[in-house]
Amino acid sequence: MSDFVKLATIGEIKPGGLKTVDFGEEKVLLANVKGTIHAVSDACTHADFSLGGSGDLEDDHVICGFHGSEFSVVTGEVIEDPADQPLKVYQVRVEGEDIYVGP
Repeated sequence: MSDFVKLATIGEIKPGGLKTVDFGEEKVLLANVKGTIHAVSDACTHADFSLGGSGDLEDDHVICGFHGSEFSVVTGEVIEDPADQPLKVYQVRVEGEDIYVGP
């Protein structure tokens, strides 16, 4: 697990919740979709705006609070413009209560 880093615990992110965490020099958005944790880049690809600070999670889509771009937190793909570039997706491992994120 050398490339994976503990970034949060399950109790910090309730189902339907979001949390922005630092992963090296990057900001990563953790999303709890019905008990499954997903990790994507935190910045909206349209205007470099924090999704965790302004966004809402609806099912498995995060909606940017700035211009309304919508992304899948599972695949990173753009669901609704104005964004046209996907989010980076990170690997997630959950061990007990600990959430680990890797490249």
